Amino acid sequence: MWLAITALVGAIGLLTRKPWGVLFALLAGSASIFLGLMDVLHDCLNGIYGKLPFPAGTDAAVEIAINVLTLTLGPIIIWYVWSRRQALL
Repeated sequence: MWLAITALVGAIGLLTRKPWGVLFALLAGSASIFLGLMDVLHDCLNGIYGKLPFPAGTDAAVEIAINVLTLTLGPIIIWYVWSRRQALL
């Protein structure tokens, strides 16, 4: 929920060129990293990755895709917004 709220507020702030848009976009990126790490921990503790040979492991494949997306997009968002913060304001 927090990720969705910060991403929405950040997008609105960046589109309207408000200074708080950068802050909320950075918060969304960090929330994505946190969510990804929590999901990896959950998957490790519950043996999700052990179910991998396909096709029986389609749930594990979906979990891996979610983990890769959250752990990749979070740092990309942070890097993009921070390196272009002057242009975004």
